[in-house]
Amino acid sequence: MKLIQLRSNFNYIIFCAAITLSLLPIYGLLTGVAISIDRFGGNLSKYTLINEPDMYWFLIKVQILVVSSVIIYSFVKFPFIENCYSKICEYRLQHKIKFFLLFFIGIPIFITLIILFILHAVN
Repeated sequence: MKLIQLRSNFNYIIFCAAITLSLLPIYGLLTGVAISIDRFGGNLSKYTLINEPDMYWFLIKVQILVVSSVIIYSFVKFPFIENCYSKICEYRLQHKIKFFLLFFIGIPIFITLIILFILHAVN
């Protein structure tokens, strides 16, 4: 099974989302003001090219990276991830109690232990 595969047909909806996302870096490059929007729209940060050039260029680069990755996603698909997702959904339907114990108790405890181990190893 391939990890990445070209789509048989172009996904127009994802491409339109990429075009919409490209408005932020285009606006930032034209005006010299990079805008960062919080995920709920509550925290709006503006970085100007004159006052904060490092943050301005960092934000423009991140926005261009997001737009380019969404454009690439409109041309390719990931059959391995889709297959894993379908297997997880099948497992969830067959073993509901085991699934919820594993995914909502086991995995968070495992991730917390990994973070604590990394913090302990750093210090």
